[in-house]
Amino acid sequence: MTIEHQEFSASFPLVIKVEALYLPSLRYGGEATPFLMHGSRVMFVPMMNFVGILRRKVNNPYSLPCLVFKPSLSPLHLPRSPPPSSPFLLPRTTLSPLPPLPLPPLNPPPHSIIITDENTFLFLFFSFFLPYFFSLEKSRYRPITSTVSVAGEASVLPCNISSPLRGDSVQLVLWYRDHVSTPIFSYDARSGVYSRPTEWADQELLGSRAHFSVTTTPAALVLNQTKREDEGVYRCRVDYKLLTTTHARVNLSVVEPVGSVRIVDEAGLELVGAAGPYTIGQRPALTCRVQGGDPPPSVTWWRDGRLLDSTYHHQTLVSSRTSVLDPGVGVVVNTIHLRALKKEDLRSTYTCKAGNHDRAPTKEAAVEIDMNFGPESVVVKGLEGPISAGRPQQVVCEARGSRPPAILTWWLDGHMKKSISHMTSLDGLVSTSTLELVVTPQDEGSKLTCRAENPELSSATIEDSHQLQVLYPPEVRVAAGTSLDLDLIKEGDDVYFDCHVKARPEAHRITWSFNEAELQQNVTAGVMVVGKSLVLQRVSRKQAGSYACSATNTQGFNTSSPIQLSVKCKRPVCRVEQTDVYGVGRHEKTTVTCRVDADPPVTAYRWAFNNTGEFVDIPNSHFNIMGDGVKAQRSDLRYSPVSDLDYGTLLCWATNLVGTQRTPCTFTVFPAGKPDAVASCRVFNETEESVSVSCEPGYSGGVDQSFLIEAWDDGVVRATDTSDAPLMEVTGLRPGTRYTLKVFAVNSMGRSQPYTFTTFTLTDVAERRTASWRLFEAKISASFTRRPSSADPDMVAYETKLRRVRISWIPNGDWLTGSNCRSGSPFNVSQVSMTLSGSPNYSITKISLS
Repeated sequence: MTIEHQEFSASFPLVIKVEALYLPSLRYGGEATPFLMHGSRVMFVPMMNFVGILRRKVNNPYSLPCLVFKPSLSPLHLPRSPPPSSPFLLPRTTLSPLPPLPLPPLNPPPHSIIITDENTFLFLFFSFFLPYFFSLEKSRYRPITSTVSVAGEASVLPCNISSPLRGDSVQLVLWYRDHVSTPIFSYDARSGVYSRPTEWADQELLGSRAHFSVTTTPAALVLNQTKREDEGVYRCRVDYKLLTTTHARVNLSVVEPVGSVRIVDEAGLELVGAAGPYTIGQRPALTCRVQGGDPPPSVTWWRDGRLLDSTYHHQTLVSSRTSVLDPGVGVVVNTIHLRALKKEDLRSTYTCKAGNHDRAPTKEAAVEIDMNFGPESVVVKGLEGPISAGRPQQVVCEARGSRPPAILTWWLDGHMKKSISHMTSLDGLVSTSTLELVVTPQDEGSKLTCRAENPELSSATIEDSHQLQVLYPPEVRVAAGTSLDLDLIKEGDDVYFDCHVKARPEAHRITWSFNEAELQQNVTAGVMVVGKSLVLQRVSRKQAGSYACSATNTQGFNTSSPIQLSVKCKRPVCRVEQTDVYGVGRHEKTTVTCRVDADPPVTAYRWAFNNTGEFVDIPNSHFNIMGDGVKAQRSDLRYSPVSDLDYGTLLCWATNLVGTQRTPCTFTVFPAGKPDAVASCRVFNETEESVSVSCEPGYSGGVDQSFLIEAWDDGVVRATDTSDAPLMEVTGLRPGTRYTLKVFAVNSMGRSQPYTFTTFTLTDVAERRTASWRLFEAKISASFTRRPSSADPDMVAYETKLRRVRISWIPNGDWLTGSNCRSGSPFNVSQVSMTLSGSPNYSITKISLS
C-alpha cells in the first residue's frame, strides 16, 4: 500500500481516494447505500451514514468524498441513472457483477490515500469505517427523552441543534417516527445564509400541524392539535456544517383528557347544581360517573375543599331508562353515602373531581345539598297584655327556621282569620304574618292561634296560642228587684231596681237616670242609691216613667236600655197638655176632647155643663171613648151651642178600676165672631211687578184666622194673596202703577174690616236702585252676588219699623256686623249685601234683629 501526503490533521477535512479491486455492498439500518458512477471512478456515496465523517468537497449536493479503487477485480456497479429528485431518498438497488472496466490513470489530489490491493482496503475498512457504523448503530440506543402532551393541545418534541464548534451551523434536520424508514419532517437550511430555511412535512401524518422552532432552547418540533395517534417514539437527526451528525430520540405520550363528569342520585337521575331536597336525618347516596380519558382517570369526592373519598371502580353501563350515558359505555364510578343530614348540611357542596394526568385539566361536577325542614319556632307578638274591644289591634306572628318558608295561618277558637300582610326574609328562614284583630267582649277567654306549616312537610307543623284578655266598656242591664211585679205597682209601694254591669276592668262609677235626666239621691224624697241598686220608697204617680243605669270604666261609658215603671193611680187625673178654651158660634158644631192619664185604663167617662152654677149631665150619646196610647185615654164630646145659655164650662170625669177622678177636667166654651182688622200695614220690597206687605194681626174672633190681601186698580181686583201669617205678597202687577191694597183677617165666622192703603210699583231698574228698603220682620232671605268694590259706599242706613239700623262691611268682605245707631241694642247680621246706587246689585242674605 502506498500512502501519499500522509500528513493530515483533524483540523481540516480529509478526502480519501482509494483505487480498489473490490467494493462490498453495504447497508445500514435498512437504508440502501447508493452508488454513483463519476467518470472512471467508482464513487461510494453513503448519503445518510457518512455525512458525519467525510466532509463534502464540492458544491454538488450529491458529490461526497469517495474511495477510489483500481479495478483489479470485477467491480460492483450501479446502473447509470440520474440522481433522484429528492436529496434524501435514493432508490434502493441490487448490486450486480459487471465485467472489468478499463480506467484511465488517476491523478489523485493531495492528501489522498491510494489503496492498491484488497488487504489495504480491509485494513482501512476495519480500522476506520467499521467503527463509524458501530457509532451509528449505538446512536439508536441512546437514552430517550420523554414528553407528555394532551390531546388537542400542542406537543413539543425537543431536539438539540447547538454545536460546540466555532462557526458551525445546522444544515439539515430530519425527523423520523417509530419504524418509518423515511423522514416525516425536514428542516433544510442548506440554501445559504440569506435564504430562509424550508420545512417539509408528511401530509398524511402531520399535514400542516407541524413546524420546527429554533427560537427555543433546545429547538423543538411543535405539533399543534395533538391527536391520540401522534403518540410514539420520534428520532431527530441533525446534520451540521462542521460537526458530526447527531441523533436524538423523543418518546411522545398523548393523554386523552376526561370526557364528562356527571353526578346521579340513587335512581340514576342526573343532578345538576343541587341535590335534594332532603330532610333531616336522611342518608342520601351520590354517585359520580366519569366517561372518557386515557389513561383512565382517578375519581375523588370532596366536600368544601376536603377530600372525602378516593375509591373508585370501572363499570360498564347497562341499558337504563334513567341513565344519562349510553349503554355499553365504560365509566369510572365513585359512590359516597352521606351521613344522616343535619341542618348544618344545608348548602354544603359536594364536588366530584376526575383527572388522569398533571398536564390534563381536571374535570369536576358539584352539587349543593338542598334540604327541607319544618319551622323551629313560632311566636305571637302583640298580645303581651289585655286588648281593647272594638279597637283594631295588630298582632304579629313570626316563624323561624322553615325551609321552604313557612305558611302562617291565624285561628280564633277554630275559625280562620285573614291576615293583612305576609312577609319572608331574604334568606327565606323567617316568615312574618300580621293580623288586624278586632275583638268583642264575647271574645274574652277565646284562644288565638298562629299555625306555622311547611308546605313540603305535612308533619312539620307547630303553633303558638294565646288566651285573649279583652278590655271593653261596661255592658249594662237594669232589672226590677226579684220580688217585684212591675205590673202591680201602685202609689205608696216601695220599688227597687238592680243595675247589672259586665265590664273589664270593673266599672268605677254607676249612675241612675229618670226619663233621661240624671237622678240624684234624695233620702228625704225616698230616692236612695245603694251600691248598684236604686231604691224608691213610697212611689207616687210622678215617679212613673223610664229608669236606666249607666256605668263607666277606663274603656268607656254605657247606659242600659230603660225599664218602664208604671204607677197605678188611685183615680184618673187630667192631662195637662190639652186645649181647654173653645170659641164656637151659634149652631156651629165643634168637638171638645177630654184627655186623662189613668192606670189601670179608664173604663167610663162623665160629661157635664155648668153655666149658672148648676151642673147638667150630658147624655152618653153625645160623646165617646177613644184610645190614645197604652195607658192614656180620651173622650170626644160633640157640642153645638144654640143660644147664649149654651156658652159656659164643660166638665169631664174619668173612672177606672181604682175610682173616679176627684178633680174634673174643665173646658170653656164662648161665642166665636169675626176677627178684628189688622193694623200698621207697611209695604216693602217693591218691584216692577210685585209688592210685599206686613201687618200686625188683631183678635182672631176666638177661632183660627188667616189673612187676605187684594190689589185694586180702577175698581177691579188685579191680584190677591192669602197667608196664615200677616206677611203677604201680590204679584203680576203692572210697572209704574198706583194700586189700592186691602188687607182682611178671615176666620170661620167671616172676615174683618179691610185695612186700606195705596202703593206704587217701580217703573225701571234705576228707580229700583234708589228705592228704600223697609224691614218689618226680624229675618229675610235673598241671594248674595259679590262684595262691593272700594268705590262703593261702605255704610248704608235702612229704616225699619223697630229702629234705624246701620250696616257696615268688615275688612275681608265675607261677613258684616251691624249696630243700632239709635239705642245700641244688640243687632246681628250674617252674610249681608245691599243695593247701592250707581253700583252693581247686592241683595240681603240674612238680617237678624234682636
